[in-house]
Amino acid sequence: MAHLPRFPVIVVVVFLLVAHVPARHGNPLPSTYDGSICSESFGCGGVEVRYPFYIANATRAAPAYGSYSCGYTDLKIFCQDVGKTATPLIQLGQYNYTVKGINYNSSTLVVADADAFPGGNGGCPNVRHNVSLLGSDRLSYTGYNDDLTFFLGCYQRDAAAMPPELNAYKILDCPGLGNPLGGGASFVFSPDEHGASGEYDLANQCSEIVVMPVLSDSLAGLSNRSTLPREYGGVLRDGFELAWNETTDCYRCERSGGRCAYTQNKLFMGCLCSDKTVRMPDCSSSDASSTTRSPRSKSLSN
Repeated sequence: MAHLPRFPVIVVVVFLLVAHVPARHGNPLPSTYDGSICSESFGCGGVEVRYPFYIANATRAAPAYGSYSCGYTDLKIFCQDVGKTATPLIQLGQYNYTVKGINYNSSTLVVADADAFPGGNGGCPNVRHNVSLLGSDRLSYTGYNDDLTFFLGCYQRDAAAMPPELNAYKILDCPGLGNPLGGGASFVFSPDEHGASGEYDLANQCSEIVVMPVLSDSLAGLSNRSTLPREYGGVLRDGFELAWNETTDCYRCERSGGRCAYTQNKLFMGCLCSDKTVRMPDCSSSDASSTTRSPRSKSLSN
């Protein structure tokens, strides 16, 4: 019987052995870290900021990794001003939102468009942009929100064409709204009023449509629905609720008592342990100094 060549078998065996050897060519982790980066808490505007949130200037540099944080990249808080005027801000998309409160037990936070507050058009703020969570891997809406829909700059060419029934939804006596996109009338509708608005026909008459999430309880708390066109600013200032979810990458790290370090481009860098060592993947790993990690090897994603 003819024998098969042995060379291909040897090649396959060698390949399998190599494939199971852990890659050690990545960039080495820093062996230790500055413990002040993981301070227990920081007060800003009456809001307690602590892990997994972090203050924007509380980052450190690591060779080959750039700057990194003790906390989730999407949960970066900017503390604007100091003392009584200090205001915690978080960026969603390209806009700033005031952080009104953080509940660490339920992993939720309440935020409001920063433009809705005094200094941002007063009692009836401009609504010029939708809320965007695009690019945020960790934040999502909770079920405790409703939407307000704003139709702006409507019937600019022919005000007489506006159906009279829309007067009940017209934003009145609200100089802070400004002159939206060339003037015209503007309207605001709560979720149960969309049918009454004839919104598809109305949309064809308007320059812009903006949808803003608001707390359901705040909207329900209005004493009279007819006051919404004048009092929507207060509802916007009450904000809306978001939830953050635990990162898949650092589950083991947090369960071992560590805190997760992320680079500013959302890469999980390593586990920051209580003895001020940096380990991978968790604080139970014994060899911290020789651990390597490629900064392109794992992104912050499920």
